[in-house]
Amino acid sequence: MMMRIETTFRILGYPGVAMILFILAATGAGYLAVQILLHDRVPKRR
Repeated sequence: MMMRIETTFRILGYPGVAMILFILAATGAGYLAVQILLHDRVPKRR
């Protein structure tokens, strides 16, 4: 759990560590969505 810590490291006005983790999470979610769209398989009909 991240506690509120005063820091001078900021990105776009927000605490730097939080922004870095948010960007990593958004990038991972985007990558996952692309992988699902590219590799999703439709079941064969019998």
